[in-house]
Amino acid sequence: FRFLGLIATSNFLARTMLVVQSLVDRQSQDLLQTTTSYLKTRGISNELSMKVNGCISLYHKQSWLQNKLLKETTLLERLPKLLQVDLSEEARVPLVCELRFFSQLRSRYRACLRHICLDAMSEMVASKHEIIFNTGYRSSQMFWVHFGAFSYVLGRKHSKLARFGRFFETTPRSRTTAVSKGSALCEISLWTDWVHTGKLCSSRAGLLLVLNASAFSKVVLSHKEVSRTAVAFGRKVLSDLFQGGTDCTDLTCFCQDFDDLEDWKRNDLFKSDDHLAFLSHFKKEAGTEAALMQEAMLEKIRLDPEHQASALETPVFLDSESLDDLAELKAHVLKSHNLVLLLTPGILTRPWCLVEIVIAYKSHLNLVPVEIQRPGMKFEYPNEDFFKKMGTGELLTEEDLRLLQSQYISLGELESAVRHIFTKIALPFSPHKSSAMRAAEILSILQRCKARRKITYSFDVGSDVLRAFSRGNSADSSSSNLRSI
Repeated sequence: FRFLGLIATSNFLARTMLVVQSLVDRQSQDLLQTTTSYLKTRGISNELSMKVNGCISLYHKQSWLQNKLLKETTLLERLPKLLQVDLSEEARVPLVCELRFFSQLRSRYRACLRHICLDAMSEMVASKHEIIFNTGYRSSQMFWVHFGAFSYVLGRKHSKLARFGRFFETTPRSRTTAVSKGSALCEISLWTDWVHTGKLCSSRAGLLLVLNASAFSKVVLSHKEVSRTAVAFGRKVLSDLFQGGTDCTDLTCFCQDFDDLEDWKRNDLFKSDDHLAFLSHFKKEAGTEAALMQEAMLEKIRLDPEHQASALETPVFLDSESLDDLAELKAHVLKSHNLVLLLTPGILTRPWCLVEIVIAYKSHLNLVPVEIQRPGMKFEYPNEDFFKKMGTGELLTEEDLRLLQSQYISLGELESAVRHIFTKIALPFSPHKSSAMRAAEILSILQRCKARRKITYSFDVGSDVLRAFSRGNSADSSSSNLRSI
């Protein structure tokens, strides 16, 4: 009876497997029929059709691995958040910490690394002979090989040296590299806009751990001290590559030590001395409001790493030191991209403010009038009679006129500059209204401020260090990837 039972059980299992196989074959057949129909109706060539059919067949053969990964993902999503973090840490940290940056991150900022593992990483199934990335395409991800076998083929023009390497290199560089379990690729894409210097292809089916560069930046930005360290790490990486002429490919990994990055955390080495906005105001009437506006604008810029002014040393300039040197004041106006004029009753009778307005007008700066609105003070917009009196100097004292003359400013230029201001619609700023209202007003002012030229940097390192951390490709070379700021 045991023998008969064994035979019956074997027969049942065989029939079950046959039914499952028939379902799989039916799905495969339907998929191939759909593919064939698509290729015929679109007039696809035979050569390309063969490649597509081959990929579909390989995809179907490897679908079990993809389905397994999908089920695992679904299972993890049903677990409590804290348990998900623990699992992702134990599963991914041993692999990623083979790299120096992440091993130091684990020892010093474990909470941030746990956050990265859960929210910035994902897993990707690679079918046999699948191309993961190719030469010349932009990279926005970093990869680790979880298991499987891959090969990396180096592009011929990946660096300045490679263009002449076949003639001048004493030891020929291997163009094909085996990439096995634990290998990391494209770390450079975390620190700059990168273009792949080679092709990665799977030799057999495998699994890749993928770190999205934008998600990585977003997570790191939420941890203040980690953000400073990561920016410094990226600056050091790009400086070594750019200044040392070091060759860099998708396989290059970096070993900078966190203890050696203190000097690289100094913003003054890397920031431009331009100003996005120069706040021109009458201190007696709007000194407090100007300080509030500067603080609010700086906060908005700081919270938006992609803002055009995020890499400026002093994005919003305010004469808080009461400069008495007109040459220095003029220099700050000329380094500005916008002149924000705070409209209060006496602003157009202040000679230094008028000098700032005329310099900005003659230098083609964008003028942004902002009306200060508070109880007990109202700005009266000038009429034609006011403009005529400004042009004749009736509104100014003898001392004011001498100051204008010392700066080679004629009354005609002054009238034209003042008239030009009021061809633009003034924006409001209401320091006594609700915080939500003030935030909306500051956003409107910042949106009106535009860069009149490309913002330049005082430290010529290379590309934008950390895509989302600092503001600031060509496919052929690392030198083009490290374009100057």
